Amino acid sequence: MLLLDEPTAALDLPQAARTVAALAQEAKERNGLVLVAMHDLNLALRTADRVAVLAEGRLLALAPPSSETLAQAMATAFGSGIDGLLIRPGQ
Repeated sequence: MLLLDEPTAALDLPQAARTVAALAQEAKERNGLVLVAMHDLNLALRTADRVAVLAEGRLLALAPPSSETLAQAMATAFGSGIDGLLIRPGQ
């Protein structure tokens, strides 16, 4: 298991995407798990199998990026206008 805090924070977009892809490949090859804390919502939505949304010390959702449950939790945590700022898988 890899536990990482903001591993892409200081990287440009192409390097961040390569880093996340390398982490996913490593986890797959080792039959492992990568748990990443990040504030880049679009990167999380595009690359994660599941996304956790936390607000005020509570877990609002742990769901696949395309789920309605996650969309509702993100609206609760970040405001109803957040959906227009996000790129969902398949968009």
